[in-house]
Amino acid sequence: MNLEILLSPFDASVAGLSEAAHLADGLGIGAIWMMDHLAGPVHPAKRAVLECLTSLTILAQVTDTALVGPLVLNPVARHPVVLAQALSTIGELTVRHGGSARLQVGIGAGGGAGTYGAELVWAGLVNHPASIRRARVVETLALLDHVWAGSSEPWMGDLYSIGGSDGFLVPTTRPPIVVAGYGPHMARIAGQLAEGFNTGADADNLESLISVARESRVARPGVAGRLPVSTYAIFDPIWLDADSPRRRRLVEADVDSLILVLPAPHDHGIIREISAATPPQTAATPPQTAVPERRKPTLGYCSSGFSSRKNAPMTERHAFLSDEWIEAVRALRAEYADRVPESPPPVRINVVITGCPHHDGDLLGHIDTTQGQVLIERGHLDRPELTITLDYETAYTLFVSRDPQASMRAFFSGKILVEGDVTKLLALQGPGQSTSLPPDTIELYERLDALTEK
Repeated sequence: MNLEILLSPFDASVAGLSEAAHLADGLGIGAIWMMDHLAGPVHPAKRAVLECLTSLTILAQVTDTALVGPLVLNPVARHPVVLAQALSTIGELTVRHGGSARLQVGIGAGGGAGTYGAELVWAGLVNHPASIRRARVVETLALLDHVWAGSSEPWMGDLYSIGGSDGFLVPTTRPPIVVAGYGPHMARIAGQLAEGFNTGADADNLESLISVARESRVARPGVAGRLPVSTYAIFDPIWLDADSPRRRRLVEADVDSLILVLPAPHDHGIIREISAATPPQTAATPPQTAVPERRKPTLGYCSSGFSSRKNAPMTERHAFLSDEWIEAVRALRAEYADRVPESPPPVRINVVITGCPHHDGDLLGHIDTTQGQVLIERGHLDRPELTITLDYETAYTLFVSRDPQASMRAFFSGKILVEGDVTKLLALQGPGQSTSLPPDTIELYERLDALTEK
């Protein structure tokens, strides 16, 4: 099992980072990773943090043989095209003395309430529910490949759209992707869409996560070979003891690499100890010139057994926003409560819908997510945090079609009027008519469409 290091950027200096990476490379440590965070205070007693991608340009230039990369990128913080350009550039910087590119890329879903989630809020970004964050990972992976393939075709996805261009930097060597996570959804995404999986070395469900990831790899069409798995842990001398129970557990779980996180200032003595305890490297995720094609996500990317639209259950249709429709949606949400759990941000919204064909005058409704669900109910709340006014067609687009691009166009064209904190409305923005969501969520949306008559 390989021993690798992650140089923590919290309270680190550029000089200290450079010296530690150069030393580790010279001692033969096979991979050096960097965290991706925006704000120092997300970690206790930390004041500042070095930006990840900028720091990787330093690592690329002060090392000659070690693989370098982020562990892990938060895709919410950067548009995939911007990310593709940055990673392509870093990959080129890792080519030294006529060698090969040495970039590898870790990516996760982010969103931890005390870390990624907190800094997203501080940066004015939205920390979406887990299902949407996972969908963002999937589409980011696909869009990275779209750009890296040099495609000049436009991209119209569920979360992103770009115009056609052949002017983006195409990497000489496409970097392998490692997907990180702590649950079966991310393990499955890693097995089906990535070249490696990463999780915590002390995770209670370590063995089951590895099993899910590798079984998903086996089920991946046209892909052969075993999925490399890496784990990470804060440095503790016990991890250097190959006979310790914690190390033996990793070996028995068939883990390829253990990544040890070193806080700043990065202790050179510890780096030497890690090097001395490191067996000859057999990198789990070496850069590759040819990797399995990762196409645009299709239905059922996470698992099989979803219901396609043509096979969705037959049901009685009701006019959108009628009393019967509201009752049917309430029952449908209750039916899927355990299979598609919701965790919306708490907000109380009054809704005014104009031009409703089956209602005289404006239709008054409300959304109160403090009970854990996003449901439209009749009547107004006494003390709402915001009020939105929109016409019937726009409401259908927002709540049934779930077309995020159309919803944003409606907002900026004045078809959605907001009184109050607009960020609370944006935080509720759900996924579109998505081809990159878990099967149960897809089935729920199909049934919602089936029971809705415009």
